[in-house]
Amino acid sequence: MERKNKNDGIIINKIIDNHVRYFSEYKAYRSKNKFVIPDFDFSVEPQILSMGEKIVSLRYQVDSPSWDRGISEICTGMGSDTNAALGMAEGSFMFGLMDALIKFCTGENPESLESEFLGNTHKWKAYIGNICGMASEEDREDSGAYKYWEILKDDIAKRIGNQKLCYVKIYATNTGAGETVGEVRINNLKCEELGKSVEEIAKGWNNKSFKSEKQFVILKQEEETTIPYPYTENDIYDKVVIACKLAEECHKKNDYDVYDLQRLQRLVKDADLSDELYLFIPEICAEDIFEISSQDIVAINYGSGVLKEEFYKTQIYSYSMIKDSIYRVLESGLFSEPNGIYMTFVSMSSICNIVEQMRNSGENVDDFSSICLSLSFGMSSNYHVR
Repeated sequence: MERKNKNDGIIINKIIDNHVRYFSEYKAYRSKNKFVIPDFDFSVEPQILSMGEKIVSLRYQVDSPSWDRGISEICTGMGSDTNAALGMAEGSFMFGLMDALIKFCTGENPESLESEFLGNTHKWKAYIGNICGMASEEDREDSGAYKYWEILKDDIAKRIGNQKLCYVKIYATNTGAGETVGEVRINNLKCEELGKSVEEIAKGWNNKSFKSEKQFVILKQEEETTIPYPYTENDIYDKVVIACKLAEECHKKNDYDVYDLQRLQRLVKDADLSDELYLFIPEICAEDIFEISSQDIVAINYGSGVLKEEFYKTQIYSYSMIKDSIYRVLESGLFSEPNGIYMTFVSMSSICNIVEQMRNSGENVDDFSSICLSLSFGMSSNYHVR
């Protein structure tokens, strides 16, 4: 949940003013709780997630009417005091995501990429941002901005579908004491397999103290290969609200039959999206509450389950939008009992069922960090992946 503090408004004002000054060459200006870059037709809303004496965490939400999705980024800064940490967090955004976005908006030095999805070829331009790092002077090295891209680009191509825009976040850390982390996200969905490839890179560093690297890649699909999708990100948000209203009714009546697929289809007025809302939201919430991971690939079973296909979650157009929307809806204040809705979804999930089975058999269910589940969704016989 978003952090609230009486001083947050003052600090947000300072953050916005800093960014407006820094991006003045692009005619940046302030608009309420955002700053706008009119040359590129996008706005940025910073939020404070946490603020301590030596560590600060900020969330940046970037939106444009010309994109099919927004971009969300969490920037953490560490320093000798709060102001130094805040400056590091701001710098992480300015020199990381914003660098990739400026290259994307100006068309600077794109890489070409092709992908295949549902029998169609999709052509992309990839804009490679700077690698932003934290390291001591002796541990710094300049290995070029394309080192991660060259290793990951073929696997990224396998994981993208028919979106207009995709953003990839690459993150690697090595504490210098044997602890390493590698993470890759496509449209904010974690890609477990790609994260392992990045972690192997971090393991190869010879750093003596903490070192981290972060990079963004923005992919834009060529218009000639883009197949129109019927809904915007805001439309998906509105459909998620409908699903939450049904879950709220379930919670208040203590009757799970209220959350009925046919009823959801009548309200959403799209059978394919209804299937996705009905089945994706419970598993998304359950993964979150149990802090459990699932494989990058999901199985889609049609009707009786005779016909089965497998897709990467990142290929399915609505998946990341549904995931982002469910948290936004529950934090929006639209509902009086968001936790009740959240737990209703959790209780409907197959993941929750698995956890209960483990508990009943006496297994330790306090830590799921070593578990990576395989998800399978039973869709209607006439369901179409988009």
